[in-house]
Amino acid sequence: MPTVLKTTMRLLRSWGMLLWFTSIAAFVVWGLMSQPVSPAAILERIGLMQVLAALALILAGKFLTILLVGHVLAAFGESRGLKFAWYAYSIADIAKYLPGGIWGITGRLHIFHRAGIQLWHAGRMLLVETLVLVAFSFSVGALAIVSVRLGWDYRSSILILAALPVLALTVRMLIPWGESARWVTTTAQQLLAWVCFGCSFAVVAAPNWNAFATVAGIFNVGFAAGTVAVFAPSGLGVREAVIAWLGGESAQANTRLLIELAVIHRFIWIAADFLTLIPALAFRKSVNARMAVSTPDAGTSPGS
Repeated sequence: MPTVLKTTMRLLRSWGMLLWFTSIAAFVVWGLMSQPVSPAAILERIGLMQVLAALALILAGKFLTILLVGHVLAAFGESRGLKFAWYAYSIADIAKYLPGGIWGITGRLHIFHRAGIQLWHAGRMLLVETLVLVAFSFSVGALAIVSVRLGWDYRSSILILAALPVLALTVRMLIPWGESARWVTTTAQQLLAWVCFGCSFAVVAAPNWNAFATVAGIFNVGFAAGTVAVFAPSGLGVREAVIAWLGGESAQANTRLLIELAVIHRFIWIAADFLTLIPALAFRKSVNARMAVSTPDAGTSPGS
């Protein structure tokens, strides 16, 4: 009976993934065919300075995310320094593009295990980190979209002021800081990170300054959706579909143009991923040496 159940679950998961990707592909094809856009129209929207600005903003956001990795490690009693956090983040970040959508997770768990961190401990840290990222990505994006709709008046100010302590409390509750007040710093860093990530897309895709905040918010919400869809490599297809859908609803943008700009932005993001990897490769030997010292045997976990 267990074998039959496992087989049934495997088939359901496989067919479910196939159905999801088929739906995403159908939506993208519909958007590309229903609203034709010439290559010239895209080139008019994107220049070299915009690409460089988007790249710089993504790199800034990634550095702030690496700081989050370090903070989570330290809060769980596994402080290994900035180099280790950078290495663990950037190596696993490249693995996320492999088919299956789970290699970014397994890659990080493998690195943590080599560093002498027990699997259950590593899993808890990765889960907490992911929850923080999704919470800030979605919240910053939703706040931007709603604030634009409210006209950036006193109502949006109240909404933002109410959301900030909620996000701070979320960080405080998810991460076991003890007596440390670093959760305040982490909250500020993550707010800035997702402002950078959202603006990196708006620099490329916003048709004008009036739509800048809305487009930035749409990207962040799409990123959160792609992160939750763990079966999709780097949220591929999911992020773009949400961006196109919300763009048509909130920004009244051309669906095909948004999809194509989202694809271009993804290529810029991939370039940022590899640029972030370069420093990690530079100090790989020192990190590996420290991990070898930290693992006298596979069953121990320093600091846990």
